[in-house]
Amino acid sequence: MENTILKRMKFLNRDIIKYAAAIIMCLGHAVSLLLQIPSFPLPLLRFIVTFIYSAPPIFFFFAAEGYRYTHNKRKYLLRVLICAVITQIVLSVPLYTTVFPKLNIIFSIFFALLSLVIWDREWPLPIRIMLIAVCTAITYFAEWELVVPLLVMVFYFLDKRPVLRFIFYEIIMFAYNYLFGGGGDQSAAMRFMLGVTTSILIITFFYNGKKGSNSKFSKYFFYVFYPAHWAIILIITKLIA
Repeated sequence: MENTILKRMKFLNRDIIKYAAAIIMCLGHAVSLLLQIPSFPLPLLRFIVTFIYSAPPIFFFFAAEGYRYTHNKRKYLLRVLICAVITQIVLSVPLYTTVFPKLNIIFSIFFALLSLVIWDREWPLPIRIMLIAVCTAITYFAEWELVVPLLVMVFYFLDKRPVLRFIFYEIIMFAYNYLFGGGGDQSAAMRFMLGVTTSILIITFFYNGKKGSNSKFSKYFFYVFYPAHWAIILIITKLIA
């Protein structure tokens, strides 16, 4: 009976989850920028930002899934890299003023996937570990510092062990929140953990492992959506600032 109930709960396919995450991410990014405008006081909308944290782990999970099932890993990584570069061009001028701007989150995903490529090589184990450590270290200069390669590996290697996956996921997120979180702001830390825990619960209990009805469209949609949504949000923010 318990297994039957659990199976019935898994009614969400990959596309539904990713589209929902994309909408949440877009709203969260928009609200985050609007809240930075002095003439745009929106204290009640701060709670919406909480759910932006649920979106990235979902994309980390499906990045690992994509690597597992893709027929051409080289092309897959190339698409991710192109998306990262285009996104960086969109973000670098409006958001950052430093000489070495922070790399966007797609770069973190790229180096996480590159770590999986390295692991799959028939190289001596010490060399693979060293190169994966280098890839992980590079993500310190990107969004979600250091954590994305770890999460992608957890999703990739523990896909058949959901309980252990959940435990490792929460440990990594707690550590990340402690090291890079809200600087002692307990309210911000709780909002972060609420958001990221929502992600793993959706993946564990509601994802049915299926692609969706139009997987080819979805395959390329998200590469376009991420830089495009930032461009639109930044333009609107500049107009109303």
